[in-house]
Amino acid sequence: MAKNIIAELEANEVARLSEGKKIPDFAPGDT
Repeated sequence: MAKNIIAELEANEVARLSEGKKIPDFAPGDT
């Protein structure tokens, strides 16, 4: 189950980052 939770969190992060490229949590150019 832990793996499932981690995978879900990762997918959530990716979706959020892809969606919020205008306002990223990290500094511009970090990626």
